[in-house]
Amino acid sequence: MNRESLVKQLKIDREPERRPTRRSWRTWLWAFPIAAATSVVVALAWFLIVRPDITHVDTVEARGVAMGSAQHGAALLDASGYVVALREATVSSKITG
Repeated sequence: MNRESLVKQLKIDREPERRPTRRSWRTWLWAFPIAAATSVVVALAWFLIVRPDITHVDTVEARGVAMGSAQHGAALLDASGYVVALREATVSSKITG
């Protein structure tokens, strides 16, 4: 080895150390829509494949009975269940008092 090559080996490398780079906001700009789309796809797949138990409700139309055929004082219709309103309204007066 000659003297010049030995001197070059002793040279100090002045380049800065490479630090791990921080993720820029552009990376997060792409990460959020991808995460949202993935969540939607997973939720849709769960609903279509696993499909939670959906309660089945049977509906029956009530029919009236002629008054002559029912006994006096007997109930015309016996039913159990619940009633669901088609519309909801709030009623109040314009002037109170």
